[in-house]
Amino acid sequence: MKKTAVVLAFVWTALMLHPYMAVAEPAPQPLACDYRETRGINPKTKKPYTPHERHQEPFDGGSITKAEVKACLKAKKTIKNHHIVFEDYRDACQELGDYDIPLLIEGGVMHAKTPYDDASTPWYEDKTDDTGGIRLDVFRYLRSNDASDLSEDERRQCGIDNQEAPIIVIRAPIQWQGVRIDSSIWTSSAFTFSKRVGFSRTTFSGRSTNFRDTTFSGETDFSRTNFSGEITDFSHTNFSERSTDFSHTNFSGRSTDFSRSNFSRRSTDFNNANFSGEITDFSHTNFSGEITDFSRTNFSGESTNFNSTIFSGKTTDFNNANFSGRIYFIRSIFSGDTDFSSTIFSGITYFVHTIFSGDTDFSRTTFSISTDFSRATFSGRSTDFNRATFSGRSTDFSHAKFEANINFRNTRVTETLIFDSSSWEKRLDLRGMSAKRFRWDSTQNPSLVQGVVDMREAWIGLATFKEILFQNLVDFSRTKYGVSSFFGITGTSVERLPSGAVSRDVRDKLTDIVKQKFTGKDTLLDHLHKTIGEKLPDQYQSLILKQAVSWRWEPIKDAPTALRFENNTLEKEADLLHVTFQAPVHLINNRFCNHSRSHRCGVCLWRPIGAAMPLLQSDPASCL
Repeated sequence: MKKTAVVLAFVWTALMLHPYMAVAEPAPQPLACDYRETRGINPKTKKPYTPHERHQEPFDGGSITKAEVKACLKAKKTIKNHHIVFEDYRDACQELGDYDIPLLIEGGVMHAKTPYDDASTPWYEDKTDDTGGIRLDVFRYLRSNDASDLSEDERRQCGIDNQEAPIIVIRAPIQWQGVRIDSSIWTSSAFTFSKRVGFSRTTFSGRSTNFRDTTFSGETDFSRTNFSGEITDFSHTNFSERSTDFSHTNFSGRSTDFSRSNFSRRSTDFNNANFSGEITDFSHTNFSGEITDFSRTNFSGESTNFNSTIFSGKTTDFNNANFSGRIYFIRSIFSGDTDFSSTIFSGITYFVHTIFSGDTDFSRTTFSISTDFSRATFSGRSTDFNRATFSGRSTDFSHAKFEANINFRNTRVTETLIFDSSSWEKRLDLRGMSAKRFRWDSTQNPSLVQGVVDMREAWIGLATFKEILFQNLVDFSRTKYGVSSFFGITGTSVERLPSGAVSRDVRDKLTDIVKQKFTGKDTLLDHLHKTIGEKLPDQYQSLILKQAVSWRWEPIKDAPTALRFENNTLEKEADLLHVTFQAPVHLINNRFCNHSRSHRCGVCLWRPIGAAMPLLQSDPASCL
């Protein structure tokens, strides 16, 4: 019994003393996920180094090891402001073997030791780890020759209909924000991000950024991102779920390619983006989300291509955008409401064969050099060009079809406005508009005008109306023919240029040409360039174009014919009250079919001194 008691006492004592007898384990090392600045004062700024400066510095060889990266990934912590070797980051992820771990980086630099050899490996060939660069498909959890390995829910989430399609899926969310990626980055074809992807405020400064043939199934955020490499390729890419954000993003490389891509669901946002490379290509792309926003976006390259692009959402917004170079919207389709109000087209602009199915707004828009809307179709409830300015060589609406009310009120055309063989189903409002030349010559294909035509108080230099059937009221009252327009720069717009925006010499030259004549032989920007001897910055060109126009009028000297009105049919009342002709007029073989009400004709005629021909010539078939 005594022995038993002694043993029990010994055991009890050992248990009580064990916590104090155990050897103390070393404390766990803190994670190195946040970069700790060890340098003192920045000699350039005379202040402590900031994370932003760290982001801008050249790659320094790496400030975090593979083991430290692995620890941060395992703890699901964000790696902040480090200079990271991509190969270490890749190996750490693969060694963990958990492809659901979020990939979180903020600030700093991502650098690949092996450069991307895109010359030896075309986009359509499979690439290997030896190809170099930053290869995102190394983070995949599945690669298969067909999608049958995915569940039905996974296929739906990835936007895959064909089970036999090859598939590479990355399941981890990616959040690389404010990072400078100084190497080329790429994905393999048929690559799918199944979760959220965020690259906001990131800079892609490698030679190429390649997301070609990629699917973004989750929310996609490239806002305030900078693509400064030579090539940015998002062609054949599918943005299939939720929202896609490229707002305030800068594309400054030689080419940016979004051709044959698909933006579906909810919204696509490119507002305030800047495309400054030579070529921007959105051709054959489909925007099927509810809202597509390119408002206040700047396209300053040599060519911007939206040919055969489909905007099938409720709203497409390009208001206050700025286009330079050649602009192509040939055979594009706008299914919903479209807003180009206050936009500037500084180059040659093509909307040939374009379809506008919803309400369309080009009010206060400026077109330079030449504009082509030939064979376009406007079928929404209304189309608005109110106070638009066409300052180029020609403005062509020939063979266009207008199925809705159209508003050209107070529109300014410095050269020729062309309506040849166009058709109009509803009201045409041209009140207060002006054009140096107005040509509506439908000899090849007679025009049918079913709605009311209102040209009251229009100012036109030389006009031709030929082979047009007017089935409704036509009002030309108080219209002036035989006058020419010119415009200059207003003092107000010069005063509104911000201080320091241009040199004092340029400001003085702008002030000197206030109220000078500009007849439209050059574009307004060409005129400014020749006058001041240098090109204004794009943002101040926009200010001049929007606010510097001051219109004036004077008679055309030695004009052969102010108005040629030939072979037209007017089935209802035609109003020519107080019309002014300041050059000869020809009215030939016109038919006035309305007998229930008299045609009103109170014409104010002015005959130029020494005119060689009669001011008004009327064929007997005309019934004025």
